[in-house]
Amino acid sequence: MFIPVLMKTYVIAIALSIVLAVMFSCRKDHTCHDPSNINCDNYDSCLQYHNLSADFTIQENWGNDFTNSDTLWRYIPTDTIYTQAAVFTAKDTTVDSLKWQIGAGVYTDRSVYIDFTNYQQTSHAPIPITLTVYRHRAKCYPHDDTVKISTRNIYFADSSIIYGVYGGYYDGTPTDTGTVSIHYDGAPAYTITMRGLPHGCTGNQYNNLWIPLGHLYILYSSFYFQKMTDTMGYTGLCNHVVGAGYYSAGLRSLSVKYRTIDDGAIHSFTGIRQ
Repeated sequence: MFIPVLMKTYVIAIALSIVLAVMFSCRKDHTCHDPSNINCDNYDSCLQYHNLSADFTIQENWGNDFTNSDTLWRYIPTDTIYTQAAVFTAKDTTVDSLKWQIGAGVYTDRSVYIDFTNYQQTSHAPIPITLTVYRHRAKCYPHDDTVKISTRNIYFADSSIIYGVYGGYYDGTPTDTGTVSIHYDGAPAYTITMRGLPHGCTGNQYNNLWIPLGHLYILYSSFYFQKMTDTMGYTGLCNHVVGAGYYSAGLRSLSVKYRTIDDGAIHSFTGIRQ
């Protein structure tokens, strides 16, 4: 008749063990001394904050999303655009709220896409971009502002600075030299061409190394190209080319990375404007 009593005692012991285990699991780790680790005794919640900032980036955009998944492409911050659209993004992710003043428009998202097509048809004057950010209280920084404002201009270019002829080398080999040119041939449309890439392209009517506009998207200081169909009798490395290039105005240099379906490898060209 003592069995029920023993069983009850056993159950109580198990329950107490579970409670103690939960209690200890919730305690801070006394052996941990990392202020960025929430489980440590010396955890500092202020590390996730910083002084309030109204800084923002401007990125030129042509309205196509296919480059977002391409590792060869990256957006370049700028204050000058050649296309009709730009993306404005606030750098501070810890603000409680924000407000953009872009021309006559007011926006409250952290990242804003604006199409300036209608504006560019009537004017090329710079437009001031004002970002106001708010923090309800100066958490962890009692002397910091709770409101900050930043204003920059966005400028509109009549043409891209990428056009030109560049002498350089392929695939990081200084002895494997060549020339790449990007130029605008005038009317009609679709007459922007790039010659000199991909390296080793032969067997077409333009006597090698030529890519038509087709899918050549040119921004102010960068470009992206896609030639996914063979419509001109190209063979070998001329088929299915994808790549991106960037121009440095200060250094007058061109850097291009591209790949082809034929070999799958990533190739490059580095050159200086001639």
